[in-house]
Amino acid sequence: MPKSNRRLLKTLKVTLIILYIGFFVVLGASIDTLVGSVMGTMTAGPEPFKTSTSIDESGNQVITVSLIGRNRGMLETRMTLSISIMSPEGNIIAEGTDSKSIPAGSNSELLVRLTIPRSEVEKYALGGTQPSFKVVYECRTLFDLIGESIIIG
Repeated sequence: MPKSNRRLLKTLKVTLIILYIGFFVVLGASIDTLVGSVMGTMTAGPEPFKTSTSIDESGNQVITVSLIGRNRGMLETRMTLSISIMSPEGNIIAEGTDSKSIPAGSNSELLVRLTIPRSEVEKYALGGTQPSFKVVYECRTLFDLIGESIIIG
């Protein structure tokens, strides 16, 4: 094998090793960011979700849910909170979503506002079958290539 080919092969091997190591460093930083963000948000006190209710001028029930997203990782994270309220038949009564990009080491509030029509409130206030809830909390990082979701309900 000519000397120039060996030198090219050696350079290619070193480049591939550097790329391989770099890939695992970025993957490790991404996983650290996701785990730190999810754990930082979900373990921030006895109840990470704060709720308030009110009635608007039309008599509709307004539920506001907030969650402080905490990014303890090394990369920016996009956090999304989605909440749906469904009737026993599977029809969506109310739904809302909030999404924020949170820089490394920062906090930001995710705020979801759900408006439940007065007719639905009266229907379920009388008892019987109750609506169901679905809460989806998602964290994504590294240009949205790596992420994880927590689904409740």
